[in-house]
Amino acid sequence: MKNIEVWVVKDPQGDIWQTPKGKSSWGSSSAAKNAWSCHTWLDNGPNPYNKNLRSIKQGKWSKDAIGWTTELIMEYKVSTL
Repeated sequence: MKNIEVWVVKDPQGDIWQTPKGKSSWGSSSAAKNAWSCHTWLDNGPNPYNKNLRSIKQGKWSKDAIGWTTELIMEYKVSTL
């Protein structure tokens, strides 16, 4: 038997997060977290080269996703013949 899983990322308010192109489900928790990290950019404070500008950094799930969760919403069990 093979299992197919459908995972989503939920924000702290419980809403399902989606990428800028609208993708909102993945085949594993790790893939969902990776997508969140790839598409989340955070304020990183003043730019070290120009104090009048702000810099941004890419989010890291392990330290920046406080309150965010991944959730298994569907699991299909497929039998192979």
